Amino acid sequence: MKKTIIIALILILNISVNQAQEDAIVPLRELGSFDEDENKYYYYKDLNLDLNKFIGTWKYQDVTKELIVTFELKTHKESGGDYYDEIYAKFKYTDNGTIIYNTLNDNSESSEHYILGSSISLSGKEISLGYFEPTDITYRRSLYQRLELKYLACSSLGCNPQLKWDLHWTKSKDSDVWPFKIPKDLILTKQ
Repeated sequence: MKKTIIIALILILNISVNQAQEDAIVPLRELGSFDEDENKYYYYKDLNLDLNKFIGTWKYQDVTKELIVTFELKTHKESGGDYYDEIYAKFKYTDNGTIIYNTLNDNSESSEHYILGSSISLSGKEISLGYFEPTDITYRRSLYQRLELKYLACSSLGCNPQLKWDLHWTKSKDSDVWPFKIPKDLILTKQ
């Protein structure tokens, strides 16, 4: 009987501690802009639905190159004890009719790690994402290796929204070559 009471008290205490550490919901726009309490876990939730404007299939095409990118949403993704709403991308890149990359039909978890993130601007129209290509070019990854996307709303009837794609990478040495095959500056159109 004494053991049962002790076990019950431990369970009650454990539940109380877990409830005290429940997520504090914070708007995603405030990620990195306030002092976090070390003893709390946070859920950076897309309360303004900013990520929704990026979700879907986007396309860039010129005479020789085609990039199709599909952004998808993940909610309540755990990272280091905190939780985030974030987007990730799958893509297909073709150059001169040759498929360079195609992760569109790859359902593995690793395919979600090439382009992902949730660092949205205060305006909700720009997002900064982690960026990696499944490239065979050896390069040193940089903390400043980011894909910046800017949402460009339609300004006339019958047009589709666009995304300005701006890839940033910092060289370690002057002799380093650009390691990515997908162009660094593009305009993608919503399909």
